[in-house]
Amino acid sequence: MGSDPKFDKEAYAGELPQHPLHLSDFYIAKTAVSNEQYLAFIRATGYQTLAEKRGWSWAWHSNGWEKVSGANWQHPQGPDSDIVGKPDHPAVQIGYEDATAFCCWLSDETGRPFRLPSEAEWEKAARGDDGRLYPWGNHWAAERCNTLAAGVGDTTPVTAYPAGASPYGVLDMVGNVWEWTASLWGGQMIRPTFGYPYLAGDGREDLTAGAEVHRILRGGSWPYLPDLARCAARYWFKHNRRLALCGFRVAASGE
Repeated sequence: MGSDPKFDKEAYAGELPQHPLHLSDFYIAKTAVSNEQYLAFIRATGYQTLAEKRGWSWAWHSNGWEKVSGANWQHPQGPDSDIVGKPDHPAVQIGYEDATAFCCWLSDETGRPFRLPSEAEWEKAARGDDGRLYPWGNHWAAERCNTLAAGVGDTTPVTAYPAGASPYGVLDMVGNVWEWTASLWGGQMIRPTFGYPYLAGDGREDLTAGAEVHRILRGGSWPYLPDLARCAARYWFKHNRRLALCGFRVAASGE
């Protein structure tokens, strides 16, 4: 887990040092939760996302982030946008609590305890056990994921890049949208409270931590540069942060 700057020239300080880690068996979804799947949850529960409750969210435009009234998961870039024709694109404008609410609903529906992955589980699913830089290997390939280098300029279907699959066949682990994990970064923006080596019992997996604490997101997204589309790259937002680039996938402990 983590990065070796001698091997990865894009490595950030928060990814150091690289270290071995043993994880218990777990399952992780092959793709991020799609608009169609999130709609099933909304229809079944009547749930309102944080962006819908507050009436605004952050959208990505040519000049960067903008606070936009009416932006939410059904209108990712604002009222003039929608998800018509995008049932298989990842659901975005999803805050941490919106993602965990989906997991709770899915658990009730299936009788199986679904949850968000820890960042360690996410990284293992993305890179396997050989420390590779990208899900497909050690050499950058713009055509294998949806980042700024691909030039798409929007989300893509969650199955659009089969050549970018991880060693376990998991798709879209880099590019397309940032994905929430359950793990904490800490209270500060610049320096992580919970650095490496990764220690699951040191408080970083506290599911009860308040909204003032930042949680980890992984994977990069479509308007970001390839330096963040690496298996080891870490990003962070507060719980109540919701953006047109944030989605999630579900996980479950092994049986």
